[in-house]
Amino acid sequence: MKELRVIKIIVAILIVTLSSGLCISCDDTNQNEDIDQPYEIPEYDFSPKENIVDDRQYYSGIDEVQFPNQLWDTPAFERATQYDRQDQGVEAYFLQSVPYNDAPTHVFAYVGIPSIATKYNPVPGVVLIHGGGGTAFYDWVKMWNDWGYAAIAIDTEGRIPSESANLNSASDLAFESIMHHGPSNTNYGDYAKPANEQFIYHAIAGTIVANSFLSSFEQVDSRKIGLTGISWGGVIATNAVAYDDRFAFAAPVYGAVAMAGTSGIFGTLYDTYPRCSFLWDNVEMLRNCRTPILFINWKGDPYFAVDATEICANTALNAGMILIPELQHGHLQGANIQEIFIFANNATAARYASCQGEN
Repeated sequence: MKELRVIKIIVAILIVTLSSGLCISCDDTNQNEDIDQPYEIPEYDFSPKENIVDDRQYYSGIDEVQFPNQLWDTPAFERATQYDRQDQGVEAYFLQSVPYNDAPTHVFAYVGIPSIATKYNPVPGVVLIHGGGGTAFYDWVKMWNDWGYAAIAIDTEGRIPSESANLNSASDLAFESIMHHGPSNTNYGDYAKPANEQFIYHAIAGTIVANSFLSSFEQVDSRKIGLTGISWGGVIATNAVAYDDRFAFAAPVYGAVAMAGTSGIFGTLYDTYPRCSFLWDNVEMLRNCRTPILFINWKGDPYFAVDATEICANTALNAGMILIPELQHGHLQGANIQEIFIFANNATAARYASCQGEN
């Protein structure tokens, strides 16, 4: 049944995408199919999650990787009004996260809520995780707001976005945070440190905190919050969805796990640091993951090998993958993939239907 579910997800997205004039496929064999009629957006074959673990980490297969239960509670926070994007309706916050150097860290976040959202008409939400060299992008938040989603974008590296930072920026994206923060991303240069002192641990913790914080808004349906991440953010998102069972969907772009031993830069990286491969690249974390996941990549990506993407899609209980030919590696390209929004719409609709009657 799992293989059938994966195929349905892929074919459904393929139909929608081809009908809109884009080219997308799982391999090179389906690109010449003649599609000459409009298609309605299909419903995906999601298995509703039951008995969701919402107060502690879901995956516990690695003893060294333990996240405090407090991350599943609404975090302490401070408004950072000086960094608001008022013209975009996006507000800035500092969210308290796990300790580093004996003091709580504070994660910078942009939050946007669509104007249609109210306590009586809550909207779905999404957590947005940037890639290497990126930051919290206000325009990524606004992009999801325009699709009717509340959104939160965090900076995973202890920084604050510059005034000019956006998804299309190439430089001068951020500066060091004014608050105490976690470690920066050194591409596993911190491999010898305890797990809870490594960059990726703090990035995953920040992602969980972001989910908890977005859930606290009365205009947001906490049962319908998903996440997506780009490149390094895809690695972080894949880990986060394994540890946090509350997510309604996940869409890692380029990055995932199971990269060790594969071609590409991250395959080499994990071969160089096998300890990090065991902690953060272990596909076993997905084996009991029930969250609907759509993995996105393409065969020419220099960083992440598609054979690892396929392993992830085949290991998770409710997952699929799509390969987008000539998908360039970048924040703007990874954020503006229409299939992610279609996938999210269907996943949150299925989640909502399965929760009818709950309070």
